[in-house]
Parts: sequence; C-alpha cells; structure tokens
Amino acid sequence: MIEFHHLQLNVNDIQDNPDKHDKFITIKTLDHRLQIKSLNVNISHLVLRENTIGEWNPQKAERCGICWGSLEKERDIAKCPHCSRKFHQAHWYEWLGKKSYCPTCRKTIKKFR
Repeated sequence: MIEFHHLQLNVNDIQDNPDKHDKFITIKTLDHRLQIKSLNVNISHLVLRENTIGEWNPQKAERCGICWGSLEKERDIAKCPHCSRKFHQAHWYEWLGKKSYCPTCRKTIKKFR
C-alpha cells in the first residue's frame, strides 16, 4: 500500500514582496520523500496547513523525526524536552552533535556535559 500525503504551505509576510500577497507552495510526499518543484522566494515566516488524505494522522504516527523510520519496536528512543517529538536515540545524538536545536520545533537544546 502506498500512502500519498499532500501538504500546502502558506507563505506569509515574504520579504522583498511589496504587495505582501499570500503565496502558496504545494509539496507532495510519497513514502515520506519530499518532492519540491521550485521555491523562488525568501521566506521569513511559514504557516503549515495540512490536508490529510486517507486515515494517516501525523499526531499519532510513531516515526523518528529525523529519518521517518518506525519507532514502534525501538527501545532506544529520545524525546525533545520542548515539543515531545520522538527520535531514534542514535539519530537524536548524531543531530545534536552537529546542531544545537530540535529538528522539529527548532528550540535550543542544552547540552549536558
């Protein structure tokens, strides 16, 4: 079974756009791989509006926020202290080795030494 998800991003308040009209970008995902045709704007703010096809529910999906792999049978799971998004522990620590924020909510993660 192939799941198809269709997302539409509402790009508001775009810099260097004198008329400030809303612009829409359509993103189609197939098996969690994004395919984006073009994005020719500087974005200062994004509002995600989601249209769900079928029974897929992103709030109930137990998938790693980095690799999108299943978390159902994983024992080593890490969770963002801000947004509670779950990740494979190895992916979480690898991410934090390079970045200092959550890949989902973008809030700063304090590193303990």
